[in-house]
Amino acid sequence: MAKFFKSIISWLAFLGLIISAELTYIYMNANFGLPSNKSFCNINEVIDCDAVARTAYSHVLGVPLAVWWILFYAVILLFNYLRFSKPDDHEQHQNFRSYIYTLSFGAVMVSVVLSLITGLGIQKVCVLCVANYIINILLFFFIRGEASF
Repeated sequence: MAKFFKSIISWLAFLGLIISAELTYIYMNANFGLPSNKSFCNINEVIDCDAVARTAYSHVLGVPLAVWWILFYAVILLFNYLRFSKPDDHEQHQNFRSYIYTLSFGAVMVSVVLSLITGLGIQKVCVLCVANYIINILLFFFIRGEASF
């Protein structure tokens, strides 16, 4: 287990998992909770996580985006664990590194689209969403060294 947390990839994915869990809570509270319950990141008219959570862009196929992010970060954690599970198997190490690279590239593309939608479309900013976008970019740049699609 110690090898698992030696990687910055694991720490970033774990942080993304926690932020996504909080985003799921905000989504559920904003859409199904009491109207008086506001999230901590409701700061002003522009920085408003609840307003972002209430838009049609906050879910895909009826599932909140935050739940999809939880699944994404869990898969990254699993692949990173498997990458270190057999230190002698260089091919397995490279395969899982490539899987993480490909997934993180897709996450960066989704993050770019979502940031454009929130910034230009609905003109609101969710601080935790931006944190997830930054984590996705960092995941991509930390894994890209020796990996390929």
